[in-house]
Amino acid sequence: MGPSAAVSAIDPASANRRATGALVSIVIPCYKQARFLADAIESALAQTYRTIEIVVVNDGSPDETAAVAARYPPVRYIEQDNAGLAAARNTGLANSCGEFVVFLDADDRLLRDAIQTNVDRLTADEAVAFVAGLSYYIASDGSPLPTDQHFMQCCWRGTASARRHA
Repeated sequence: MGPSAAVSAIDPASANRRATGALVSIVIPCYKQARFLADAIESALAQTYRTIEIVVVNDGSPDETAAVAARYPPVRYIEQDNAGLAAARNTGLANSCGEFVVFLDADDRLLRDAIQTNVDRLTADEAVAFVAGLSYYIASDGSPLPTDQHFMQCCWRGTASARRHA
């Protein structure tokens, strides 16, 4: 792949003219997860909180990540050589503009009100820099799976939102 290059982009200031409130950047790193990516993007687009930008970072994945992202014109798509999850998240952070940031793994989904709930709590108190919600693990048949270490899972599995400058 070569150096990072935005394949498609949106202007965050005009991305959602009917929206109000602080911009939330939803960064979706993706490596060999193209088969799940559409669900992640659609869950981000379905948010009740509308002032969002979505940044998909293809971390050198050899699958159809680019083709999946291209089906969603509001998505900013960035390609980079494979450098790992942390580097892909950092690339997404560097190429996003939101006051608040959510890292959503490509194989995860957000509940429709996840961003609204997190923004409400973050904006209620300037001293709050980080919030997280519960994660639900779902089997391929749709049944819920049990999980342990729930707090740490929530912090790292797409339910957390943080201020960009805390």
